[in-house]
Formats: sequence, structure tokens, C-alpha cells
Amino acid sequence: MELAIDHLVEDDRYDLYDVYFSIGIESDVEKLEKDYKLFVENIIDLRQLTADVYNSKSLRDAGLKRLCKSLLVIEVEKPKHVAIGRWDKKRLDMDQVHYACVDAFVSFLIGKHLTASGYYSSSSLLQIWID
Repeated sequence: MELAIDHLVEDDRYDLYDVYFSIGIESDVEKLEKDYKLFVENIIDLRQLTADVYNSKSLRDAGLKRLCKSLLVIEVEKPKHVAIGRWDKKRLDMDQVHYACVDAFVSFLIGKHLTASGYYSSSSLLQIWID
């Protein structure tokens, strides 16, 4: 796995200024650094960004499922048995891989939705990340 990640990180086709959106992304990034020595930069927590864009304190505590329903008007299935499963296993099962892919994809869609609104430009997102 490390070799594949090293190759991806060193590939010039990937922009160093990409922004990664997720919910509670800080803890995910810490785990990647600690467990795999993979350093991720330019992260934005979707809850905070959504709350800022829509001026809504209640969205600061929203989960990904609620943000999908509110912003994208789509229902996302997130089975509880998968969510509370063993994510520290060396090899994830297919349900976990599917769950992680759905999380990543809808996080991307929400981030795209929020930035397409014109509320944030790439440079202002980077400023948020730097602050």
C-alpha cells in the first residue's frame, strides 16, 4: 500500500492545492499520519463550511447523511453495522470499502456544491485551511 500511495503523491498530475472535504476529517488525517506516515493537507470540515455558507449553527453538528439530504436532496444509506464495525482491521471487507467510497464521493459532491455556489473560491478555501 505504501508504494501505491508514494507513487500517487509523487505524480505531477495531482495538484498540490487540492482541498479535501469530509466530516470530522481532522481525526482521519491524524490516523493516516500516525498509522501510515501519509500526510494530508488542505482539509476542510464540511460541517463548518456548510454552517458558514448557510449561516446555520445547527448544521455544525450535522452528519454526512443529513448534509446529503439537506444540500443535495439525496438519501444516503449508511448501515449502522458497517459504521460501528472494526475499521482497524488490516483488510477491510467489501461493505466497509463501499461505505468508505460512498462517504468520500458524497463529501466531494457536497464540497463541490458549496464551492460552486460562489461563496468560497479556491483561494479563500486555502485561507481557511491556513488559519
